[in-house]
Amino acid sequence: MLHLPGLGPLRDLVWPAACAACGVAGRVLCPRCALDVAAQADLRWHSPTPPPPGFPPTLTWGGYAGALRRIVVAHKDEERTDLEPVLAALLGDVVEAVIDGLDDPVLVPMPSSPASRRTRGREPLLDITRRIRTIRPVRIAPVLRIVRRVRDQAGLDHRERRANLAGSMGLVRGAERVLAGAEVVLVDDVVTTGATLAEARRALHTEGLRGPRSVRAGVICATARRM
Repeated sequence: MLHLPGLGPLRDLVWPAACAACGVAGRVLCPRCALDVAAQADLRWHSPTPPPPGFPPTLTWGGYAGALRRIVVAHKDEERTDLEPVLAALLGDVVEAVIDGLDDPVLVPMPSSPASRRTRGREPLLDITRRIRTIRPVRIAPVLRIVRRVRDQAGLDHRERRANLAGSMGLVRGAERVLAGAEVVLVDDVVTTGATLAEARRALHTEGLRGPRSVRAGVICATARRM
């Protein structure tokens, strides 16, 4: 199939919307699948087993399964940009709970790799995170960047993922002005072994820079625990 990155919105004007979870025509998310997603709501503090060193306290909205899994995959890999309001609402629920009691939280989305940005023509997670501001005013700072290539994570266990991601993230220029003393909330769509969030937390505390006061994470969904 011909893939033209960045044409998701144009495609939505040409072809009628179909449910991203089951394919039935007419709506971005059909009533039955919307109920299925809602039934997966299980806001809880999550930690993979075993948690990698540096894994931040992480709140998740639900499990990476069923209709929720299908819409996350469709948004990221199938150009379903019409799902942004749905996923932003879910992530917004998580963020609302995570930032409760914080004075001036800063949302830091996980970065896309340069190859991913070229292929997709966008940064799916950053797009979702920015939509949260329509729900609640909050600062967003995309200060993380990928500094080296990593292997595809599919099929890797927790040790392999940790080794694969070690040292893979860094900070954009000027990040210290945002991070110094900040209450950071990392945001992501899926947490599996926790290696990505642990690496992000490490990068936020780059040696020689004044880092954040605290680091938490808010994630849409978590996979089943794995060794």
